[in-house]
Amino acid sequence: MSSAIATEPGRRTGVVVEQVVRQFGDRVVLDQLDLAIADEELVILLGPSGCGKSTLLRLLAGLDRPDGGRVEVPAKRAIVFQADRLLPWQRVLRNVTLGLHGPDAEQRARDVLAEVGLAGREKAWPK
Repeated sequence: MSSAIATEPGRRTGVVVEQVVRQFGDRVVLDQLDLAIADEELVILLGPSGCGKSTLLRLLAGLDRPDGGRVEVPAKRAIVFQADRLLPWQRVLRNVTLGLHGPDAEQRARDVLAEVGLAGREKAWPK
């Protein structure tokens, strides 16, 4: 790992982005990006429209893949979109399980729905 992405001694790295390249056609959006985020560290991405903020977040969320370099994120992570991203053609339970994997995904989704007061609404359409 290069010194450009080293974290403070004793801090566990939660996210590592090393020499990441992402392009769309001839347009290079991320060019050899290095970033390290320690566990429980707060990072804010600021920049003009089109500079690669959303592209980086999509890579970290596992919704996209880099064209080069390496992206490491914890297996357990959450995604929160800026605007609502419910799939209106899917029922509530399917919206919640989207992105969850494993044999317990449906039960985990039901537990989360209960936690926010939506138990029993699994078959409802999102509004």
